[in-house]
Amino acid sequence: MSADHGDVMFAGSAQLMLAVLAGVTAMPVLLWTGMRALREQGNHLLLTVGSGLWFVIGGHVVETNVSTVGTEVFLVLFALVCGLLSLVRVPKR
Repeated sequence: MSADHGDVMFAGSAQLMLAVLAGVTAMPVLLWTGMRALREQGNHLLLTVGSGLWFVIGGHVVETNVSTVGTEVFLVLFALVCGLLSLVRVPKR
């Protein structure tokens, strides 16, 4: 392998890491912002589980060949799970 191939091998690494960072951090921020706009309190479970679920679903949809219908099903599943989690109330201390 020549030096030219080594330089090209990791050419998109920085862009990949920035895309992953933007994709993973966007959903927790959007969930938090939406719940704050609705003046909801005690939504830590929604943020934690919703962020983890977004990471899993997003990774699955991006890394595998999922059809358009499959992607929509995953997004509906995400919305349903987050909607149910938003109903959970954490007891106040």
